[in-house]
This record gives sequence, structure tokens and C-alpha cells, in this order.
Amino acid sequence: MFKKAFFILLRVLCYASLAVVVWAFVTVQMLLGGDCPRIDTGAVICNTPAAQETANAALGVILVTFFTGVPGLFALGGAIFLVKDLWRLVRGRRESAAVG
Repeated sequence: MFKKAFFILLRVLCYASLAVVVWAFVTVQMLLGGDCPRIDTGAVICNTPAAQETANAALGVILVTFFTGVPGLFALGGAIFLVKDLWRLVRGRRESAAVG
């Protein structure tokens, strides 16, 4: 019972971390050429206040990921869970199509 709850909680935590880390990297890449002409380590210069806040949040996630590695490890776990779940989904559809 507790083991199953632990793995469900771990899966949710890993998926959330994967989503946040991917969001941060995609956001920085999208803002780099448009609203934010300059993004350095620890400093973001943007043209609009909304882009500045978004870039600050994304850069914060990226810096925590690089310096501590904790979000990166959970994101790696999320990627592994995602591959396993997609593999089960594809395999299950293939088996049900072969039976039916």
C-alpha cells in the first residue's frame, strides 16, 4: 500500500519536474531572439516587463538545475517514466489490435 503510494507520488513529482525544466529551456530559447536580446548567466535584459519576469523565472529554474542537479535528476526520472508509459501504451494497442 505505502510502496504503491510512494511510486505514484514519485511519478507525479518526476512528471512535474520534467514539465518545469522543459518549460524553462523552451522559454529561454523562445525569448532569446525576440523580447530578450541578451540573456547571460544570472542576468536577463528584456524589452517588456512581462518578458523580463518570465525570463527571470525560467533562468532561475535553469540555474537551480545546473547548480544543484536535483530538478534535472527528477526530470530524468520523468523522462524514463514517460518512455515506459508510452511503451506500455503502444504495446497494449498493438496486442489489442492483434487479438481483435
